[in-house]
Amino acid sequence: MLAKLKLAATVVALLIVVIVVFQNTDSVTVRLLTWNASMPQAVALFAATVIGFAAGAVTASVWLRRR
Repeated sequence: MLAKLKLAATVVALLIVVIVVFQNTDSVTVRLLTWNASMPQAVALFAATVIGFAAGAVTASVWLRRR
């Protein structure tokens, strides 16, 4: 039962991410120190989401290994 709930929550979260990403198609300039990149806002949002999920997964795995 808990596995189905986790799967449903993941699907809902991914669906929300997809909706938000495709509703933001304007071009933005991302600046990081001396690096500039112009890209659609959807790409920047998707990249930030992927980086956030990856950081959460790494943090969770490190936290679980310490237990």
